[in-house]
Amino acid sequence: MKCTLPYVDNTKKHLKRGVKPLMPTKLKGMTSLEIAIIVAVVLAIAVAAAWYLYSTFAATVGSSAVVRVNSAHAFANGTIVVVVTNTGSTPVYITQAFVYDRIYTVRGGSVGVGALGGTATVYVDTGRGMAPGTIIQGRLITRDGYNIPFSARVVY
Repeated sequence: MKCTLPYVDNTKKHLKRGVKPLMPTKLKGMTSLEIAIIVAVVLAIAVAAAWYLYSTFAATVGSSAVVRVNSAHAFANGTIVVVVTNTGSTPVYITQAFVYDRIYTVRGGSVGVGALGGTATVYVDTGRGMAPGTIIQGRLITRDGYNIPFSARVVY
């Protein structure tokens, strides 16, 4: 046989004795200081999350150099002239050229190509005679080690 006791509300009896009930009868609102602290904490977390997302995106994208060869000509006396344009967001310095399985230093030691549309002319003196009409394959090498391939037709 199951025995259940009836529910008895003894709240008034406890209040008369000075014992507080388990559940408060009237809730107190938050003070302005508590609200300010909560807003500050939420704002700090939001700023930290935004900075993390921004820095992750910036590190992924980063700055880049995209160099395009506009034209390349070689002359019978061994001089190669290459005109390049930088469409990237950082300047590029071309220091060497790889032609005929050898590395040559560009005329002037280094040629700087400015960012975002900067154009420069690179001169390479190979010291070798070239037959007119042939096509020379080569690569320009930047200070950071990137290769920019080019093909130049030998003219007079």
